[in-house]
Amino acid sequence: MAQRYFNWTLAIVLVVGVVVLAVAALSLHKWQRSVLAEESLPLGVQAFEAGDWEEAAKQIGRYLVINGNDVERLLMYGEAQLKTRPSASNNVHQAISAYSSVLRLDGSHTEAARRLIEIYLGLSAADRSIGRSPGEAELKARRFLESHDDPVVRRFLALALIQQRNLAEAQKTLLDLIAEHPDHVPAYELMGMLAAENPEDANKPANYWFEEAVSRNPQSAWAHILRGGFLRRNGDLPNAMADFERAASLDLSDTGAHLRLIAELIQARAYDQAREQIAAFRAKKPTDTDLWRYWALLALQTGSEQEMETVAREGLKALATYPWDFMPWAAELFIRTKHFDEAAEGIQQMQAKNVQPGRCAFLEGYLSQQQGRLQEATASWRRAIALGYQSRQDLVWRGHPPLVRMSLASALRQRGDLSSAVEELRLLVSEMPNYPQANLALAQLLAQTEDWPGVLEQARLVQRYVPDQKEATVLELQARMRILAGQGDSAVTRTAWQDIEATLAELGGSGGDVGQIRLLEAQAALFQGRSADATALLDQLQTDPAVGLSAVLLRAQLSANEGDMAQAVSLLRETMQRHPQSVEPVRQLALLLNQQGDRAACEAAVQDALAAMQGANRRSLGMLLAELYASWGQNERLYEWLTELATQFPDDVEPKRRLLTLERVIGDPAQAQTIVDQIKAIEGQGGRQWRVEQARVWILSDDFQSYYSQIVRLLQENLLAGPDDRASRLLLAAAHEKAGELQMALTMYRELLQRWPDDMSVIARMVQTLYKAGDDEEAQRMLDRAQSRDLYDPDIQRLRLHGHLRRALAADSDARRDALASASDILRELVRKDPNDTLAGLRLVSTLAAQKKYEEAQGVLDAVKVRDPQSISVVVSQVQLYVDRGDAEAALRLCDETISRRDDVFGRMLRGTTYVTLKRYDEARADFDRVVALEPAKAEVWLVRSDFFRQTGRLDLAVSDIEKALELEPESLPVQRRALALFLDSGDATLLERGEGLLDKALQANPGDIELKLSKAQSLLRRETAPATEQARRLLREITAESPKLPRAWVLLC
Repeated sequence: MAQRYFNWTLAIVLVVGVVVLAVAALSLHKWQRSVLAEESLPLGVQAFEAGDWEEAAKQIGRYLVINGNDVERLLMYGEAQLKTRPSASNNVHQAISAYSSVLRLDGSHTEAARRLIEIYLGLSAADRSIGRSPGEAELKARRFLESHDDPVVRRFLALALIQQRNLAEAQKTLLDLIAEHPDHVPAYELMGMLAAENPEDANKPANYWFEEAVSRNPQSAWAHILRGGFLRRNGDLPNAMADFERAASLDLSDTGAHLRLIAELIQARAYDQAREQIAAFRAKKPTDTDLWRYWALLALQTGSEQEMETVAREGLKALATYPWDFMPWAAELFIRTKHFDEAAEGIQQMQAKNVQPGRCAFLEGYLSQQQGRLQEATASWRRAIALGYQSRQDLVWRGHPPLVRMSLASALRQRGDLSSAVEELRLLVSEMPNYPQANLALAQLLAQTEDWPGVLEQARLVQRYVPDQKEATVLELQARMRILAGQGDSAVTRTAWQDIEATLAELGGSGGDVGQIRLLEAQAALFQGRSADATALLDQLQTDPAVGLSAVLLRAQLSANEGDMAQAVSLLRETMQRHPQSVEPVRQLALLLNQQGDRAACEAAVQDALAAMQGANRRSLGMLLAELYASWGQNERLYEWLTELATQFPDDVEPKRRLLTLERVIGDPAQAQTIVDQIKAIEGQGGRQWRVEQARVWILSDDFQSYYSQIVRLLQENLLAGPDDRASRLLLAAAHEKAGELQMALTMYRELLQRWPDDMSVIARMVQTLYKAGDDEEAQRMLDRAQSRDLYDPDIQRLRLHGHLRRALAADSDARRDALASASDILRELVRKDPNDTLAGLRLVSTLAAQKKYEEAQGVLDAVKVRDPQSISVVVSQVQLYVDRGDAEAALRLCDETISRRDDVFGRMLRGTTYVTLKRYDEARADFDRVVALEPAKAEVWLVRSDFFRQTGRLDLAVSDIEKALELEPESLPVQRRALALFLDSGDATLLERGEGLLDKALQANPGDIELKLSKAQSLLRRETAPATEQARRLLREITAESPKLPRAWVLLC
């Protein structure tokens, strides 16, 4: 076999060839890159000079790959990146990298240092895309100033310190800067702002620094502009204008100073002078975007459609190369001037470019609204809000009218969705507490919903900012009158009425709306019972078209107050015929007929009006009918009607939210979730109402514990977006309460009361939670404080009633008698204010019976029977009253009559319970056996019979029935509680073991339930072993920490 040789010569040739090829390829690549870089530079410079920032960044970036040490081009590249639209965090980071590279090459480069620090301070919209980093700004500024001095960088250092709330050092930095660079005028402004915002820490008042700026720099346009701005903000417009005029006569070559002068003139409403400066600036820099933005703002403020159109067209023409920063303004100008096609085209171009998506969504909504498409407008505005438009983080458009939430609220109001509109305005008020227009809009809307305490609060907030605002004054007077009307006659109320009438007289004499004032005077007379005066005033208004409808409605109310119901009804029906699209006459007629107890006529009146009603008014009237069905307890009809409304108005949230309050819907988790998903589809992912409803559905769910953490997360998201979101905070408190976290719930309620100290519903819920936590004393103190501040509310009255009844159960005979008397007084007042309040009437019957005031109790019950003769509760109350009076025969006769009409579970349970009260146990047994036979698949009937057997000493039968109930509803907490009470108190070892197992299961599903925890502690103590006792003590300490006023827990702990 021939020997093989390795050909080294060939291998070396091949290796050399590969190396040569690689070197050649690399050289070629470098040459190509170099050529590409050299070719890119002129293209980039050309794009930069033309203002095509995206192309400039692209081309100059290619050049810098090879020539990364070119300082001039690095600066151009950084500027182009910051001006590229849409601006993303990557653009800003590229700019940071460019300016940082310049400073590495030349540590003394002032312009690069300024631009870099400016980015970290977030002084422009592009810079803010990565958020402010004042700490980094301070670091960069100090590093530069170690070896170089620049007044702008020193001012930026002070600003970085201010952003970090290091005000003392910021003040020292500015004082040193002014001392060493007295010609650096912007430092004086910053010092003046510090003095204005923190006067207690300032060594000089704010005005000193603005005067000092002019004194040291009399020939500086900046100094006069800044002092003029300070004077304007403080209401001294004549001297402000003198400064602006002086500035206009000085050197305005500084672009920033000239633009600031234009902005100040617009703010001062000196529109002609502003136009002069705009023309002068345009002659110098016609393609400056800020120029066109200020001109657009001027045109919008003056309302000149011709000027708006001119600015939009000329601005887009001047900025044709890169119009993206101006196009959002141009689109609004086109909408305002009804050039809808051009507006739509601009919006589409911005959307394609993804420029300012929040602003685009707002403009889409604005365009839809102007074209009468309210449904699409509301959807767009909700999307804009979800995208953060005009949020606290949106420093570009925040505060720019029209405000998106006000626009959304207006559209919702026009569609009849008042509750959603109120929610939007409440969020706006919380986001912008110093914007009185929002408070006024909210007050007007609350007046429509007749939330008079809310109207009073918002009207007074407007008056705080604008003392002479007449509309706010009128709303405040209306609210005060409505509130006073329900407080009876006393020296305090008479004085209040005198004050109101004096204010009305003053308004009438100051050139106000005479018709509106006379109407309010007529209302005041009516509410005080001065019918003759009210009639005389209404006679004067008969021919006033501005208040004609309101005057007729007030006259109808006057007739009703005088007892002439026929006249009132006749007036309202005539008014409905004359105003077939007006909701208020129908509403007043329906409420009047309902007050008379004529439900059929009431429903017919609303249904007839609905047939002729259209649009949003039909929706409002539909919700009125829903309110009536709810007040009548007709839940089935309410469900059907709300379902129909939800179908008729598929994009309306309110009917869907009302559906979610019905037990039938909440009891069907799939249906409830479908409705929540529909609300979410309407609002979008960022909406708040679907979160509220989702949380509410989960709170009411049988599987609450598994949803608890998700509920907290959803509601905290809402609160993060709107810290004053009352509904979300209330639900979060309710979730904590249901989870057994009573102290967390009470903390939430206290936070709510800090924001709304007179909110009766919050006070009511907190009192309920205090009762649950066993803190009756604090609950009573809260109720007493509410009463001392004349805060009337039915819920508070009922809680006071609840407190009296709790004391009646726990007290001795004298205290019990006093508590029952106080409870009766409250119930009489509740019935007087609302004769249709069946529950209050029946509770009054039982309270009177407990005091042996049987005749009065029977009279109250007879009045309730007239309004609701077929009510099950009325029958039960009558049977109990017969028993209390000792008339067993009458009680059983009524039970027999009930069964003869319908032999069902209710009748048998009623008679069986009555037999037990009369100690006729055999007959009771027969009825309870019949109850079980009628509804054997219901756990409730087995529970009832189990209780009967337990009461009569038949433990074996009681256990058998409770086991059947557990079999039917093994996860039901009420069933488990009844079983635990039976098993754990039985004294039987087997049942005790069964009870402990059931208790552990219930606690696993409901770990926050205090009653279950107490039962567990008792069960552990019953074992009488050291480990069990220690475990019980730990559990009791946990309970007392959550509910420190719970006596039973302390007793066990001791």
